[in-house]
Amino acid sequence: MHDHEHVPGHLPAPDAPRKKRRFGIEPKHVVVGALVLVGILLIYLMLLAKAEA
Repeated sequence: MHDHEHVPGHLPAPDAPRKKRRFGIEPKHVVVGALVLVGILLIYLMLLAKAEA
């Protein structure tokens, strides 16, 4: 173990300021993933409509 000076009554600092996470994924990544999925779905539907016409 490391020998850290510990001041009595002093709480150790948290590891890092964390953003609100859901399921361990950053919300920004969820938004980007959703946009990518919507884009793929739109392209698929456009290609499907083009094939039908």
